[in-house]
Amino acid sequence: MIDHLIDSVSRIKPGRVLLVTNNRFFEPFLTWAFKRKFPFPLHILNDGAGHPEERRGAVLDLYHALSSSLAAEEDSLVLSTDHYFDYPLSLFLLTGLHHLPNPAIGVYDLKDSQLADRYGVIEINQEHRVIRWTQKPAHPAGSLVSVGIYLVSRDAPEDLHKYLERGKRNPDRLDDFFAWLAPRKPALAAT
Repeated sequence: MIDHLIDSVSRIKPGRVLLVTNNRFFEPFLTWAFKRKFPFPLHILNDGAGHPEERRGAVLDLYHALSSSLAAEEDSLVLSTDHYFDYPLSLFLLTGLHHLPNPAIGVYDLKDSQLADRYGVIEINQEHRVIRWTQKPAHPAGSLVSVGIYLVSRDAPEDLHKYLERGKRNPDRLDDFFAWLAPRKPALAAT
């Protein structure tokens, strides 16, 4: 899956790529990266977690990555490694970049709401703005789902901090963060 993501990212020629992993996979990722050539600088960040109970979560990892000097003051494309997609990132970026500083969310229409109960289901208005986001609903309201692709502005670390400081928030689900953010900053659903 990571090779597919890196190949997809390579086509858009980013200035740099940050890959966040835990301590257990840090060395294998370094070995993997050493054996490959990338058309961009690849920075592998270790979140320090050595055991599952030490995990910080995807939201906190994203906060630290985007707050680092490697990403400071830049808009960022964020990809979840547990989602598979096969549409060109360039089309997503063409739409999303015009919407900044508000976020853009990559979506896909499954065409059958019965299949959507395993995903984050997105409801949009006529302007393709996200109006509701329900994580793995028992009875999906539609078939439009998140594919784990996000475009965020340079002020995303501030939004992530606000989300995390509220407590009782799941620090391991990026979709939950973006569902929380959507009503605060009009998020665009983009394919």
